[in-house]
Amino acid sequence: ALVRGDHHTSRKLLIELLALETSLERKTRRAEAALLLADNYIAGAEFDSAVILCTQAQQLYRESADRNGLRAAVVAQARAHHMCGDDGKAFALLTEELQLGEALGFREGSRELRWMLVPIARAMGHAEAEQRLLAELSTDALHDSLALAKVHDGFGEMFLYRGEWDSAKSRFQASLRLAEASGDSLLAIKSLMRSAIVADKMKSTTEAFRYFTSALRRTDNTKGSEGLREEMLLRVANIYIRQGRFAGARRFLNVSLRSAIQTQNKLIEGYSLLQLGRCYASAEAGHYYNAGAALISHIGLPRANAYAQLCLGEFAMVRGRFGEAADHFRSAAASEDSALALRDPYDVLDDCERVMGPLRSPYDGSPYDALTSLLIQLGSHDEAFAYAVKRARLDAFRVLSSANIRTQDAGLNAAMETFARARRNYIGAERQLADAFTLRSESRTLAANVQRSLMRHSRRLHDIADSIAAFNKRFRAALMVEPAQRAQIQERIPENAHLIQYVPTAGALYAFILSRRTWSVQLAAVEHDNLSATITQHLEALKRRSIDVAPANARQLEQRITETSSQLYSFFIRPIESSVKEGDTLCIVLPTNFPLIPVHALAPSSRGRSALERWPIRYFSDAEMSNRASLPRHPAVVGFGNQGGTVVDVEYELVDLRAFASNLRLYINNDASLPTLRQMRGDVLHIALDVRVEREGNPFIVLTEGKDYAAQHYVGLGELFSISPFHTVVVSNVNNGSSSSCLPRIFNMIGASDVVMNMYLPTRRAKKMFNELFYTKLLAGSPASRAYREALLEMAKTKEYSPAHVWGAFSLW
Repeated sequence: ALVRGDHHTSRKLLIELLALETSLERKTRRAEAALLLADNYIAGAEFDSAVILCTQAQQLYRESADRNGLRAAVVAQARAHHMCGDDGKAFALLTEELQLGEALGFREGSRELRWMLVPIARAMGHAEAEQRLLAELSTDALHDSLALAKVHDGFGEMFLYRGEWDSAKSRFQASLRLAEASGDSLLAIKSLMRSAIVADKMKSTTEAFRYFTSALRRTDNTKGSEGLREEMLLRVANIYIRQGRFAGARRFLNVSLRSAIQTQNKLIEGYSLLQLGRCYASAEAGHYYNAGAALISHIGLPRANAYAQLCLGEFAMVRGRFGEAADHFRSAAASEDSALALRDPYDVLDDCERVMGPLRSPYDGSPYDALTSLLIQLGSHDEAFAYAVKRARLDAFRVLSSANIRTQDAGLNAAMETFARARRNYIGAERQLADAFTLRSESRTLAANVQRSLMRHSRRLHDIADSIAAFNKRFRAALMVEPAQRAQIQERIPENAHLIQYVPTAGALYAFILSRRTWSVQLAAVEHDNLSATITQHLEALKRRSIDVAPANARQLEQRITETSSQLYSFFIRPIESSVKEGDTLCIVLPTNFPLIPVHALAPSSRGRSALERWPIRYFSDAEMSNRASLPRHPAVVGFGNQGGTVVDVEYELVDLRAFASNLRLYINNDASLPTLRQMRGDVLHIALDVRVEREGNPFIVLTEGKDYAAQHYVGLGELFSISPFHTVVVSNVNNGSSSSCLPRIFNMIGASDVVMNMYLPTRRAKKMFNELFYTKLLAGSPASRAYREALLEMAKTKEYSPAHVWGAFSLW
């Protein structure tokens, strides 16, 4: 039954076998049956049952003193946790087993455990741990050429994910040479394919085709290479599509389609059909789109269905059927809402989705932009605004819901853990559903079981979220994505203030401008790629200029900053100038699919006034606003920080606060622990530490640098919910601008009225001057918003600190 993939029959037999072995009291055989049954439950997306069986097997193997069996049971449990996105638990389990085995002298299996830990460390964002593990594997493989080939391949993947193309390429080439010498044809094909992916990223298309051609030829005579062959056929076709060479793309896609039908890989079959639709500009495209969408709909995978509906929507747009297009985009957005599982950024399906469609709009993981743009063109501005806000809330939800929230309320913590477990089960079911439809037809019963599991986990997840949110409204953003009501949002906008919600689409940057009584939509006609490139160039120039550079380079960088600032000013500020009065407060919601942009520091020219000089500016993580309390007359200040993995001198910054706050309490380095952070009380918290926020999962802070990767130095971002509320929070040392807006959101959710945060790392002198001006004004009785703005304006008027790159790093939320 196992060999032929009969999931239902094998489960029934394994349950009977487990009962029989239990009655016979044969511990080892009972443990073996439990592990086989756990694998069956993992395949069927029933993870809680699988973990219980793995735990039982571990206990039985432990009682039988069977180290090999115990390790197998630990590995199975870790695999279940990893499948569900609970990488922290998987990492802890495998690390403990690795350390225990080596302490007891059981070296066998250490290599396997380290290899399992490598992708988990990468998924968690623990770059130091990943590199340390690969170094240990390299030392262990010195006299084994095949093992060394795998290590080079592992290093290649590490550099690939970091975007270090040259290093990745050299490692994959080394892996290829050793794999060929060792006779491992599959590894050689994989190394060639990875080399081709790197070459494509380096814009060396000819070289990429050469690697792909060599790898594809080898698959003709290599057993078990069908999956790699189908993946490469799709990747080559995607390159052709990006180049507009559709005849070449069709040739490879037709081969991919025939192969997928033969191997009964339904996902590749569906995506091959959708990509074929990309290669036609006539009614024939609709035939392929509809066929692919029907197959994807049968599979039921949320993100794949979102992409299929996006393709249909774009096709309807090209045909001029705008109402039909809007319906497809709405369906795509609904499917996107249900997609919680993170996908490998170098997954072949992701590569398909990144291909430009007929509207020249890249699918960036969300169909919301296409829908918002179309609704604006159709005059449905209210609905367009609602979807724009919902998109921002969805991105925030994905970060916050993965943060494993811990509070000071034990009952609430138990409820949040129940929600987290339901979310993990849903993610695991989503991933297993993708796997189930890559298997042969014998496993159709498995696919049906996983589909039912996904629906069951979805209902439970929503029920738990509803029950928690009903009693804990401030945590709603971490539990669900609520629809937006424009009228309700407008009611909460202060007098003489305007909410600016920016929405980038393929061909324009829209700005929704709301006051308490009026609202409008303005646009800057700038293409998505142009806007993205300008933002990247501006931020890179700002970051480089913040480092001490030679005078000649400094002048060049400052000129570049002025040019990009002027361009961004025309995109972000010019369209709204006619709708807002000078002196009114601007409440800005930045696009969530771009790095944080210091809009307040943008100026039309080197001599023009910056946006902050014209308007008080505050950033918001969401269009929803809340009332802000007043700071006490004599606020107590707490300084907390650890250098973590950054090169910034945190001690210098925090100790310097003593000059401005006489009642300062300071916790630095070894004193800056999580228990200390939970016990602190005060009005102002100045927190300086290394914060790493991934866009969609496993956000964490670093409280110690540590000496050993196995020690727990990474603290989940959800632990911040367990600290006492502070009225004002100053966050410095943030070095990840992609999703750092969730930090002020968290502090707002636990009670902070004002959060000052750096958008990029400023210089030490800039920090010192800002802190001196800000705290002097704040402790003299000024509200945080006024103290912040006056501090920056004074810096801008002082020759040494006047360049925008010096003071523009500091933002108010």
